[in-house]
Amino acid sequence: MSQAGKPTGLAGVIFGWIMQRSNRQMNRMIASELGLTGTERVLEIGSGTGDALAEISARVPAGSVLGIDHSTLMVKRARSRNRNRDNVTIQLADFALFSAQPESFDRILLSNVHQFWDEPVARFKQIAQLLAAGGILTVAIRIQDPQNRSYFSRIGYDQTRQQQLFEQLNQAGFNTLTRSYKTLAKMDVLLIQCSLDKSGNTNKQQAVFE
Repeated sequence: MSQAGKPTGLAGVIFGWIMQRSNRQMNRMIASELGLTGTERVLEIGSGTGDALAEISARVPAGSVLGIDHSTLMVKRARSRNRNRDNVTIQLADFALFSAQPESFDRILLSNVHQFWDEPVARFKQIAQLLAAGGILTVAIRIQDPQNRSYFSRIGYDQTRQQQLFEQLNQAGFNTLTRSYKTLAKMDVLLIQCSLDKSGNTNKQQAVFE
């Protein structure tokens, strides 16, 4: 599944097409769950084919949307997908090397991305620095599917990996979390939404993640 982490070449073109079709319903669902009011500054890490960027862009006409991805192929595809959207910017970047001013974003989105990170806790801490006061991190992941309804079923998260993710977020300082399970046509999705307690109180954080 190396193409899932960084699509390249002809195989990447084919994989991108599969990913776009497979994730279309998921991207629409995520955009509708972000609680956008129209003025937010949104960052998507691992923006892939740019479908989620397009969905979000329409919901923040007075805001801005930035997508970053480390695949040249996906950046090219996402730019083409969003070429007529003035509030969308797409950058070729590895998030580990990405730089922006602290508190630059009101919403940050990860959709099936963090599992490819070598140091997920460090990356979640990096996200914490980028979130504005009151900002929300949304993490969406596919759930392991015993019915094997889609091509991506085998990289879905089982209960053990879900718990590991909760612990990683906890270690990075995210202490308000809601989670919901969404049943889509060909996959089940776990949607996690987190925010930070700027006061440094971790008691609520621990209770929520347990």
